[in-house]
Amino acid sequence: MDVLARWRRRTMAAAWRVEADWLCPDTQALATAFARGAFDSETAAASRDHSGDHPAGRVFSLGPEGTGIRTGDPMAMEAIRKLAAARAYDGVGIAEALADVGALFSAFDLATPLWVTAGFAEAWVDASSLLSVAISCTDPANGLSTWPHFRNRLYELYGAHDDVGRGFLVAVLRHPIHQGSGRRWELEATIGRICADNFARSGTVLSRTSDAVIILCERTQDAFGRINRCASELNSLLEAEFPSATVRIDVEPLPDDVDDVARLLDSLRR
Repeated sequence: MDVLARWRRRTMAAAWRVEADWLCPDTQALATAFARGAFDSETAAASRDHSGDHPAGRVFSLGPEGTGIRTGDPMAMEAIRKLAAARAYDGVGIAEALADVGALFSAFDLATPLWVTAGFAEAWVDASSLLSVAISCTDPANGLSTWPHFRNRLYELYGAHDDVGRGFLVAVLRHPIHQGSGRRWELEATIGRICADNFARSGTVLSRTSDAVIILCERTQDAFGRINRCASELNSLLEAEFPSATVRIDVEPLPDDVDDVARLLDSLRR
């Protein structure tokens, strides 16, 4: 089985949602680069040795400390960045797009190189910033709603329903802050994917703070089941990163009066 077919099989089983949207010229280009060995550690090392003291590719600065991540083959990076831009233009969230790239490497029992994750994420953000205002509803780090969009959706409920407090709820999944992790881009994207998968086709609005997932949904038995499953999956993910990590579920009552919504929103961000 060739690289493209193997990648496609893995991503359809694990990450990708709409099969018809997957194949594009940039997936084919990335599969070709992978097949010719552009991502092999030996290839990257040889490229660095050939250039003397100058490493191949770019250096991506992550975080306030300015930690650099050196890349491998510049042609491989170009393929990564082009696919990232294509996914952003097609409206694919960063969580799903990164999971798809990870499926390429996992299909061959390889870990996704950190420079691939960083380069892809940077290119996705660059491309998304050029799109229409509509994409500002989505946080590029995780594919969930931005805080302004979450806030607007909450206020919209009060305009459309008479008894919001009885029909809807806000749940907060609190977890340890992961800002110190060198894999925070990948981890943040995985958190977004887990949340999106658990609340798919439910009309739920999901947003993030540095230490919590915030959920706005209908008050139903199904919603409570989704909340518990999501918390359990996040707990399993974060335990692997932080020993003794625990995800705590807090259910916040929605106020009867719309004038009290601002106070609730402030408390959710603390």
